[in-house]
Amino acid sequence: AELGRLGLYTLLAEHGVTIARAHESISPTTLGPHDARDLARPLRSPALVSHRISFTAASVPLIDDYALLPADSVVVTVNRTAERLEVHYSLAD
Repeated sequence: AELGRLGLYTLLAEHGVTIARAHESISPTTLGPHDARDLARPLRSPALVSHRISFTAASVPLIDDYALLPADSVVVTVNRTAERLEVHYSLAD
């Protein structure tokens, strides 16, 4: 329950483990039978696979995580400046 309320990075920080950076790639795929059933989507529906590796300040990989996101409910938001690029994704309502 605490993980769902606080989020993983916050929970780790409260226990003295800080995530300094993460590398994430998002690529297209289609849903196979089990994932389509679990996500209540038709077989071969478009989806996005997120693969993220999170690192400590000492560049030690700490979390290697995959997420499968149904493409019909993902919103990607990008904010750019000359110095910074921020990309966020969320599930649409």
